[in-house]
Amino acid sequence: MTQLKFNYRIFLKPNGRVFMRVRWNGGKNESSIGLPLMADRTKWNSDSQRAIRNTIHEVNGETYSARSINNGIESAIEKVEILFQKFQLGGKLPTVAEVKEYLNEQFIQQRLESVETNAEINEPSLSALFDSFILNYGQENNWAPKTRYKYDQAYNLMKAYHQSLKLSAIDKKFLNGFKVWLLEQGYKNSTVTKYFRCLRTLFRWIKEEGYPVSDDILGYRSKLAVPVKTVIYLKYEEVLRFENYVFPETKQYLARARDLFCFMCYTSLRYSDLKSLKKAAVADNVITMHSQKTKGKLKIPLVRHAVRIYERYAATTPGEYVFPVPSSQKLNSFLKEAAKMVGLDREVIDTTYCGNDRIEEVMKLHEAISCHDARRTFVCISLSLGIPQSVVMSCTGHADYATMKPYIAISDETSKHELVKWEIGSVRNELNSLLDEMNEDELIDVLNYVKDFKE
Repeated sequence: MTQLKFNYRIFLKPNGRVFMRVRWNGGKNESSIGLPLMADRTKWNSDSQRAIRNTIHEVNGETYSARSINNGIESAIEKVEILFQKFQLGGKLPTVAEVKEYLNEQFIQQRLESVETNAEINEPSLSALFDSFILNYGQENNWAPKTRYKYDQAYNLMKAYHQSLKLSAIDKKFLNGFKVWLLEQGYKNSTVTKYFRCLRTLFRWIKEEGYPVSDDILGYRSKLAVPVKTVIYLKYEEVLRFENYVFPETKQYLARARDLFCFMCYTSLRYSDLKSLKKAAVADNVITMHSQKTKGKLKIPLVRHAVRIYERYAATTPGEYVFPVPSSQKLNSFLKEAAKMVGLDREVIDTTYCGNDRIEEVMKLHEAISCHDARRTFVCISLSLGIPQSVVMSCTGHADYATMKPYIAISDETSKHELVKWEIGSVRNELNSLLDEMNEDELIDVLNYVKDFKE
């Protein structure tokens, strides 16, 4: 049996109506029919003969999504294929009238179905929009896996709160309910706020793609109290005590973890940068490399303590990298064990909120320490020693003060040094008041007393 071949072309009329032209019998027979679909010519791809993905088409006061238009086109193509299969099985070449009649019957039915389910067809699937957001927005912003995981968590929790998610159903009332539900599940205010920030980015992207999103959603704020996160860091003497502690021979893995941590304290390197630090990146006791996280260029002079650690490992570690760095989970575990052995047991208080409930967690320093605290330690100690912020920022790679601010906790020594000025000012004011009330002889007696006191 000779195969009955046909071809088709999808195109737009000037009024935006989607048409299909079908040709068969070597192009001798042709039939064109209007599909129950409308599209915006500025959002139509003539090469693919489809609506451009993730676009919204407003034609004659009606709104259509690219997905509904393209699904309608695929359905029409399927109907044509079924028609020609029937004629081929019957061994007959269809006439133009027969093709026209069949397609008209099919598309009349399709029009009726599209009217009955208009809202379903035109409303985009939120799940599909989220997948497109992750793919396109994520690629555009070069997301790391951790960033994608954060957005996945926010969206999956919203699905867990309400299984049948629809874009049109999400409003201020929905978001308020979702916030209360998250708090009931035990999520802290800071985490809830983070998730809503992710969702706001998602909905802003959806609106930019042309889909209807309420301004109430874009302007929604959880209004939950989020205190400044407690900054865990080591004081200067604690870093020196940690570095100089001699671990037993059976605990040399703790000594290596301590060395890595101290090197980060002295250089402000992140874990990812420490792991990727190559010997070739260090010349004349200066690290020159690009940050793994920000891709920005780092240029960090090595202080004497850092030089000592670098030289010891660069000489003994095989290959191109300076340090044998374990996984971050192992390193953090080793650090806690090492800090406990050294006796870093200063208490730190972490204050959080769940709704209006205040939660205070008191921990020993060795219980809270992690490899990222080394970077905070570098910032805090550098500022307490009077090193200018601009110099600190050039080492950490922060673009401005605002981005560095979360890492900064002024050390106790710096705070005490600055707050003493209040006491000095108060004493001076009181002394000036007394001096104003004295006569000349009394002032001379005070002056002589001060001179004798200084001598």
